Amino acid sequence: MEYLKYFLTTMNQSVTKYDYYVSQVVGGIVFTLLIVLLGTSIIGSPFISFLIFSKGIQIGFSCALFIYTYQLKGILGILLTVVPQIVFDLPFIYLVSGSAIHLSLFVLYSTMSTHALSLKAYVNSFLNHLLVAFLLILLSSFLKSTVLIELIKLFNFA
Repeated sequence: MEYLKYFLTTMNQSVTKYDYYVSQVVGGIVFTLLIVLLGTSIIGSPFISFLIFSKGIQIGFSCALFIYTYQLKGILGILLTVVPQIVFDLPFIYLVSGSAIHLSLFVLYSTMSTHALSLKAYVNSFLNHLLVAFLLILLSSFLKSTVLIELIKLFNFA
């Protein structure tokens, strides 16, 4: 617990906004591609659900760590740092996860079905969702690298 507390109480001042933006974009794209890869398999739906569940567990542990470290001030830390990050990330995570689960179920249904299903129309829709998700990743990363860094500085100042 003390090791995790160290990460909350120290902020690396040498990290530039551009470096943070690039790391957020790369992380978002890797996470999205992992979900897409799972969506192309027949049994991908449970794994995608598990990834989304683990994101929720991470959020819960982050909130508990803020409360443990800062007591009542931790609620302010949650509102200033964790909540904006969740709000910025949720749109692309839900869009990609929903589309990938739908793709996984479509693949499962098409393997079990006796008549041919048109994959072309579905793939076009899926690729449109993926394009929108990548644009949301860019926007989310920009907002986190500008607004969130300032909110963290504000919290450390308070």
